[in-house]
Amino acid sequence: MNYNIFLLGTVLILSKGVMAASDQDLKISGFANFSADKSNVETKYFDKIGNTITYTESSIGLNFSKKINDNLSIQTQIFGHDKNDGIIFDWFFATYEINEYSKVKLGKLKFSGNLYSEIVDVGSAHHWNRLPTEIYGHNEAEVAMTIESFKGAALKNTYDLNDEELKLGFEIYTGVSEAAEEGELGFEDMHGIVLIISNDSYNFGLSYLTYSIAEEEHDDHEDESIEAQEDSMVEAKLNLLSAYAKAEWEQFFVLAEISRSSSDDVPKLDTNAWYISTGYRINKFLPHITLAQFDQDTGKSQKSISIGINYNLDINTTLKLQFDNIKVNNDAGIGEVFFEETPGETVYITSLGLNYTF
Repeated sequence: MNYNIFLLGTVLILSKGVMAASDQDLKISGFANFSADKSNVETKYFDKIGNTITYTESSIGLNFSKKINDNLSIQTQIFGHDKNDGIIFDWFFATYEINEYSKVKLGKLKFSGNLYSEIVDVGSAHHWNRLPTEIYGHNEAEVAMTIESFKGAALKNTYDLNDEELKLGFEIYTGVSEAAEEGELGFEDMHGIVLIISNDSYNFGLSYLTYSIAEEEHDDHEDESIEAQEDSMVEAKLNLLSAYAKAEWEQFFVLAEISRSSSDDVPKLDTNAWYISTGYRINKFLPHITLAQFDQDTGKSQKSISIGINYNLDINTTLKLQFDNIKVNNDAGIGEVFFEETPGETVYITSLGLNYTF
């Protein structure tokens, strides 16, 4: 664990009140996630979780929002995670409100095409200790079912449809992923649209993204088949279609997402992924279950069942216990998606997490 991250986070949290008090137009909030994870196999999940207890899922973030005038504001997040080399600016953008319905965003933006893609690092914003990797495995697995952030511009519009607080929103955006700019596997020539209909109980979203894969350089492989596969992906054109739905009735909730990535240039990259999850709140407890699946035409696949229970210690703090049952298949015989090597047995992961917001 990178303790420097949490030392800096402590300093930032303690200074929050001082900075906010000195500037009424400056809003500060944040979160911290702590997690201990262990599996039953030696080969590591996302190059992190193995058969010894690890704490690499822990992270901390601090959000700043500064109002410049009635129309212009600036937002940023300082984020620390063991996947990063210390502290990074996870997003940093300016927002200009054209009118009460429309606004433009410019800078390093969070991707809005999935239900949780804009808040994927905020553990308290969802009920899992670890989001379904079949959809949200992009950080480590280089799986194109979603991304986390990109540099570009977006136009967002929101309209009230009726007196029942039903809202229609759509966002169009263009840009390039940060990974592509750093010479890693990433997206460039990104163009997309997101449509959302929601009220206090329901949330439905549909998004479409077209992009090309960019990779300036990668490590040479002894296996020529892997080398050829990576070379064929560069500059390939892909399309990503995603949809999600979430509904809540008092203590009960259910949600689902599905994504399909397709490419005429590299048909074997065609990928389908989905999950469905449900839970029921019982006082301070929240038991939940999730089914998820990932299938790629290369022959790589993953199926998982996740069972968990959460306990709200207070309004800002949640304790989470989660058990994952994971089955992986790799008929392609080359490359991996979620594990270092294809495990020869069912994988069981136990995770204990603590999420805090302030």
